[in-house]
Amino acid sequence: MEVTAYDNLSIDYFYLGEIAKSNYYHDRIMRGKTENNKSIVKKVSCNLLVSRREHRHNIELRKNGEK
Repeated sequence: MEVTAYDNLSIDYFYLGEIAKSNYYHDRIMRGKTENNKSIVKKVSCNLLVSRREHRHNIELRKNGEK
């Protein structure tokens, strides 16, 4: 999943004309370099994603009259 995100970032930056940033993310893809599991940035990002998923799930439950 992380590699797919880097691939998408690489493509986006390419189309925006940010070639240096595009190359940076492309290089990470090619080397298979991902963020260390102990990285604070990765932990914060994962916690934020989990929180957003739970929030959306709770909204859907309320829409459907569930608790």
